[in-house]
Amino acid sequence: MSIDCQWTPSCKTGKARFTYDGQFQDERVFKAMLGLPDSHEKKMFKMPIDDFHDNVGYPTGSVRYAKLDITGADVNIRWSPEERTFKVSGTYGK
Repeated sequence: MSIDCQWTPSCKTGKARFTYDGQFQDERVFKAMLGLPDSHEKKMFKMPIDDFHDNVGYPTGSVRYAKLDITGADVNIRWSPEERTFKVSGTYGK
């Protein structure tokens, strides 16, 4: 999976911030994509990066001569079942 990202000086330290906004049609599919149980109701939570990688994959981006990856220990996930939207945020770098 490839993501659009830009090189910033904070990429060197792995502290550049990313945000990904998305939409879903069915809440059950969204929960299955993230490996969440059907009973999950929290609208904002942190997911350990290993769990995120296991369920979603390894999103990467490339800039010039470098490959950028998610660097944080976890990603933040915020979702709204009423609006059928979600936001994933965290840090990236080399």
